[in-house]
Amino acid sequence: MKDYKKRYSKKKWLGKLDCYCEKRIFDKIDHIQNIAEKLKKNKKFNINKIPRKYVYGLIIFGSLPFLGLVIPSFFNGLNPLAKKLCFVGCNKIHGITGNNITDEKVHEEYGFIRTAIDQNTWDIITTANSVFLCVSSLIVLFVLIYVLRKVIKYSCLKDGKRKMCAKAYFDFIKKL
Repeated sequence: MKDYKKRYSKKKWLGKLDCYCEKRIFDKIDHIQNIAEKLKKNKKFNINKIPRKYVYGLIIFGSLPFLGLVIPSFFNGLNPLAKKLCFVGCNKIHGITGNNITDEKVHEEYGFIRTAIDQNTWDIITTANSVFLCVSSLIVLFVLIYVLRKVIKYSCLKDGKRKMCAKAYFDFIKKL
């Protein structure tokens, strides 16, 4: 753990980034373990310190992909308000029949609301929302996998196991 400066200087661009992130993760794990040891030794130590600093941050980061679900959940067919929305330039009569029916009359009498955007803009918004949902989900997934790999590596280094075969590696993970 103490030879990071020497290791960091030998790395290239992506390796330096990995080394930097690894060091930050290892420092956070050390800090959490120090807090856990203080909790075991001293019962008066503030137990709320751990959730405020780490758990809330992880919850917020993990819930970022759910922002991409806001638009589809609000504008789906089950929402009664979404059924009454029309785009700018809507010329439909929405299935209403009768004499002297015009699109203006239908929108005024039956409560259809014309929004400030047109169909093309709405398609762009939904496409951007889908891209955001996919990209943010992948980023959160990759970050969680990366942190899990580094936690396992930290545990291996702490136990003094540098290189292991696959069977020993899986046995070590089962013990965690």
